[in-house]
Amino acid sequence: MSAADEGSSHWAALNEHAGLGLPAGRGERHRLARRIVARLGGPLVRHQVAYNRELLAELVAVRDSLAAQTSSLSEAATAQFGALVERLGELIARVDVLEGRLDEWSAVLTRRLEAAEARGDTIAGRFEELCRRFDEDSIDRDLVHGEVELAQQHTVEHVREALAVLRGELRELAREAGDHGVPPAAPRGGAAPT
Repeated sequence: MSAADEGSSHWAALNEHAGLGLPAGRGERHRLARRIVARLGGPLVRHQVAYNRELLAELVAVRDSLAAQTSSLSEAATAQFGALVERLGELIARVDVLEGRLDEWSAVLTRRLEAAEARGDTIAGRFEELCRRFDEDSIDRDLVHGEVELAQQHTVEHVREALAVLRGELRELAREAGDHGVPPAAPRGGAAPT
């Protein structure tokens, strides 16, 4: 027996008992006793039967109302869950885009740092050459000092340019992340965000 069948059989039994077993039909048990009770307590029994039937009707109405509310809540929850799944899919797609951009910028930064390291190696080679030549007394100290300062200036300018480009790209990444609803990261070490 299914839950629906069991539920309807319970309601049928309640409906049958609401009438207090009256009027007693032919062949029913205790028919004579029921008829005597019905005659003696007539008005009282009729009022009780009417009350029982009204109460049962109210219970049926409450049951039906609860079933309708449960159904509408279930539909609303399903719709809300679908919207959340859709929003999650959008956020995952945005994260994938941002990860791709971050990978691109990481590659650019790596190339620029490698170029700065190569430039530093070149400068170090030139410095060693100048030191060797200085040791051989083939050039004077002012020339060596000027060459070293010039190499340092070029290195500092190159690093500053690379950092300026990197800052610009990071600002662009932060702006795009903000456009996609990603909250900004907390600053590290108490530094104010730029």
